[in-house]
Amino acid sequence: MNLVSASTEPRRVTVDVRGLPRPQGSLRLHQLNGGKVAARYPAVVYAWRGQVQQAVAGLDAEPFTGPVEVGLGFDLPRPLSHFGTGRNQGVQRLTAPAHPTGHPDLDKLARCVNDAITDAGLWRDDAQVVVMHCAKRYVTGPPGVLITVTEAAT
Repeated sequence: MNLVSASTEPRRVTVDVRGLPRPQGSLRLHQLNGGKVAARYPAVVYAWRGQVQQAVAGLDAEPFTGPVEVGLGFDLPRPLSHFGTGRNQGVQRLTAPAHPTGHPDLDKLARCVNDAITDAGLWRDDAQVVVMHCAKRYVTGPPGVLITVTEAAT
């Protein structure tokens, strides 16, 4: 009896997008002329989503049709308050936190990127995401996000 091993690696797509990650929070209501109300996100959210969408669409990858795992690594700049002033300008304070535990919220950063991936057509809907690994950290280099989408094991 011959057993044939058909070990194929799951398909994986990776893209690194540099720019300031923006959270996609709640819609904001705006009063329009004529009494109508419109719900929108801030313009910076749409700009960041467009940047991610363009980078993902530029991969020219086949859309994922089944369940996927997503990895999102957010690189955030340190606030100026984490650094000294005067002759200590540019020197990180000893009291500066090691991890970004404040805003932006990690789940809202992920929501923005996942919606941009949907808009780019890399998957039909972000409901296909069955596993998500997310992290945010401070960096001294350019901010951004490293995105990895992998077919989920079946």
